[in-house]
Amino acid sequence: MTQTTSDHSAVTITLSLPSTTAPTIHQRCWHKANWETFDSKIRSAPMDLSPLQGMDDTLRGVTNITHLIHKAVDEAAPLRTTLRTEVPWWNHNLTLAKQSVKRADRHVRLQPTDLNRKDSQ
Repeated sequence: MTQTTSDHSAVTITLSLPSTTAPTIHQRCWHKANWETFDSKIRSAPMDLSPLQGMDDTLRGVTNITHLIHKAVDEAAPLRTTLRTEVPWWNHNLTLAKQSVKRADRHVRLQPTDLNRKDSQ
């Protein structure tokens, strides 16, 4: 039984992407993104990854691709400000109160009894 060894080694690449759950000031309006612009930006970039030799070339290629994706997203997806900066007075208690009002309105719509109407008012 012969054992062959490969000259290929594994390269681990970690991309740190911003979390959408963290409180950020700016977020993307993905529903308003122009995907044709994104596609044309990616396709027009001269990326030839075939001659990659070693870890340094691979990391440089991945870095270039990451920068290209960020530039394409910047052009295609507009930024929006979060609700946090627009209404700084909103807090968790108001969220709970709003949920309670919506729940009461839903109950009176589904079961229009006098108790549910009173609760909704």
